[in-house]
Amino acid sequence: MSQPASDIISLRLSREEKVLNIESTHVFPIPLFKTLLSGISDEMGLEEIVRDNILENSSLVKMNYYPDGVSGESPLQTGPDLQHKKELAPLCNTIVDVIYQIMKEHAIDPTYKIDITGLWGNLQPKGHQFHRHTHHNNIFGGVLYVNEINNLFASERGKTFPHIMFWNPRKNEQLNLVKNHTHPLNRYSFNIPVKKDLMVVFPAWLEHEVPMNLSSDDRVSLSFNIMLRGQYGATGSKETSVF
Repeated sequence: MSQPASDIISLRLSREEKVLNIESTHVFPIPLFKTLLSGISDEMGLEEIVRDNILENSSLVKMNYYPDGVSGESPLQTGPDLQHKKELAPLCNTIVDVIYQIMKEHAIDPTYKIDITGLWGNLQPKGHQFHRHTHHNNIFGGVLYVNEINNLFASERGKTFPHIMFWNPRKNEQLNLVKNHTHPLNRYSFNIPVKKDLMVVFPAWLEHEVPMNLSSDDRVSLSFNIMLRGQYGATGSKETSVF
């Protein structure tokens, strides 16, 4: 395992320009993963698959959610079981390959079975957004962006390019202290800019959201959940469980 990242901070203690070198060790980091799977969306026709499956969902059509959204509405979604569709088998294999690489990086026992517990499509028209949420009862969550998304999205500072936003889980430690500027050690949220064929994987418990789409272009993606099947508990412990 790699050692925690360390920085040397120069701290000005008084007006006499006295400076001490203080070592800062960053422990318990929260990993976010991204990989660009160039060409996968066009090769598999993923945008068309998402749109077709949304139109097949009669409840969405009856509620007139498609194609015109109401400001503040949640996006349109398919059912959560697209992993069982034969045409998406190559995508599922790719997801498993990505998760396996992540397991290796975390020194997770490779004998765990990688189970895609859910795979669903999202279509985010103008005025729609994903509110802050987590993916319960899973180890990893992920999303693959399957169309060109050059449109602008809302942000705290106005309009910005499309991104997914993650929230700092250590809310109680922030204490709402006034910050002179934002940097990785004091930020409340973190944005990952997204584009076509980009896959982002994150801990399923980490809160995230997608801001409101302010353009007339749809944003289309495929989300998934991952559970690792096998034994849970400390090595050699009698208190273990199998999932």
